[in-house]
Amino acid sequence: MPNSLTAIDFNAFDNCSGLIGNLTIPKSVTSIGKQAFRNCSGLTGNLTIPNGVTSIDDEAFYDCSGFNGTLTIPNSVTSIGMGAFENCKELTGNLIIPNKLTTIEAYTFEWCRKLTGNLVIPGTVTEIGSEAFFGCKNLTGNLTIPNSITTISPLAFHECSGLNGKLTIDNPDAEIAEDAFSECPGLKR
Repeated sequence: MPNSLTAIDFNAFDNCSGLIGNLTIPKSVTSIGKQAFRNCSGLTGNLTIPNGVTSIDDEAFYDCSGFNGTLTIPNSVTSIGMGAFENCKELTGNLIIPNKLTTIEAYTFEWCRKLTGNLVIPGTVTEIGSEAFFGCKNLTGNLTIPNSITTISPLAFHECSGLNGKLTIDNPDAEIAEDAFSECPGLKR
């Protein structure tokens, strides 16, 4: 990709299963469009979103199951669309949520089962969508839901069985779906 590229548009590489190896996104890119790399299962290694990217649209990396290194999302990202990293089941490393993000959309990290470490949700996030972290079983430690959160949708943390510490919900008025933390036996309130 040329270094002058500023956007990777809708469906740019959708279903390009023949793309193999590492993906290098130029530092000039500021947005990654809807389904840009969906089903590019031949891509491997780390997935590093360059600093300067502000938006990652719906299903941008959906089912890129070949990525087997770390996922790095810079703080420049202000929006991540629904299912953006869904089923990237071999991505590893600590999951760090950008501190400018306001919504964690439905299915964003669903089945990213090898992402590890403590999950820190920044105080800028107001909503966590349905199944956002469904099946992220290697996230560990305590989970603090900041005061900014007003809504946690159904199955948001379903099967996050590695979360094994204290669950703290700072906003007593937050709407939390009954099954938001189902199959998380290690979390204690």
